Amino acid sequence: MKKFPEVISFVVVIKKENKHKERFAVRSKYMTLDPKFNKYIDSFRYIRAIQKSFIKKAGMPLIPVVDNGNLDRALGLIHATIVKSLRQKNLGKKPFFDLKRKQSSSVY
Repeated sequence: MKKFPEVISFVVVIKKENKHKERFAVRSKYMTLDPKFNKYIDSFRYIRAIQKSFIKKAGMPLIPVVDNGNLDRALGLIHATIVKSLRQKNLGKKPFFDLKRKQSSSVY
């Protein structure tokens, strides 16, 4: 973020474990939750650990975490956040990322 302070960042996650598994069933060639035929389900515990790490790392610089359990809601939230941030930036109020505080100021 120091390198690209004009970028608006988000961490997109699926908080509910069952919903997350369902999304991977859709990605699978065989449309199954069987780990033998679905590489994502086979590695699901690692995927969830990575997601948990992303959520934890987003907390310090105040990067918004968006739950993608409902696509329309997630896109609406991201859109509203971007529009609000652009308005504040246009008014000269706040940068997207405050380099001194090392935090996502106008976005959060």
